[in-house]
Amino acid sequence: MASRPYAFGGEPIGEAPDRRRALSRVAGVTPGVALGVAILLLIVLLALLVPVVSPYGVEQQDFNIILAHPSSRHLFGTDELGRDIFTRVCYGARYSLFISFLSVAGAAIVGTALGLVAGYLGGIVDDVVMRICDLQLAFPLVLLALTVIAILGGSVLNVILVFALTIWPVFARTVRGSTILLRERPFVDASRAIGASRGRILLRHVLPNALSPLVVVGTFQFASVVIYEASLGFLGLGVQPPTPTWGNMMAEGRQYISSAWWICLFPGVALVLTTAAANWLGDGLNRIIDPRQRA
Repeated sequence: MASRPYAFGGEPIGEAPDRRRALSRVAGVTPGVALGVAILLLIVLLALLVPVVSPYGVEQQDFNIILAHPSSRHLFGTDELGRDIFTRVCYGARYSLFISFLSVAGAAIVGTALGLVAGYLGGIVDDVVMRICDLQLAFPLVLLALTVIAILGGSVLNVILVFALTIWPVFARTVRGSTILLRERPFVDASRAIGASRGRILLRHVLPNALSPLVVVGTFQFASVVIYEASLGFLGLGVQPPTPTWGNMMAEGRQYISSAWWICLFPGVALVLTTAAANWLGDGLNRIIDPRQRA
């Protein structure tokens, strides 16, 4: 057997250029991805470790330090009830991230399943699923969420269900487009020829190849749901106080905006950083996955 030629330094000839191109491609988008991941990890760690990081309880009140300015004892100051803003922002991250992640995960599961079936089967099944998507996308998401939550109530479960049921068409249309392209590929034809079932073809061959755009879409949708959840909380239709979320914290502090600006500022900063980090991460992943974006 002939041995493969090796270049100076021990790398096989022909592999080094490909490796360098791959590394340069990732390096070109690494700053945004790294910054987005770092910010998201920091927020997640603060949300999980807030009982260790902060000596104050989420509902602990001290009427001697009402509307106290940010200081070494209270990094983000206190609110109108003497509660520590830093502690409440970290606890608010738990609810905002938890609601957004589960909403996107639920929407991805429903949308992926329907998109796979519609794209692979085509015909009347595809028409029905796509018309349902068109009908739901015709309604503004926030307006639809406001209507449903006003009827069902603003519990955590209801908010998750509303967002999952309102954003699944985005995933369905994305997966359907990828499935239509993949179902005519030679490896799918080969699977049909050896008698593989439709379910096996979809799960073993089509779905793994359709996951890349799905991850990018999910990242951007996560950022959108964080904003929508805060919007509902600000309007009083999301998770209800005293449970802290970034939206209802800003709603509670708006009447003190001229005298205690920190009550609104720090939840707003957390909201902006989270959505910006998720968008940076999604943009970086899109540039890595999509050759047109790299160009």
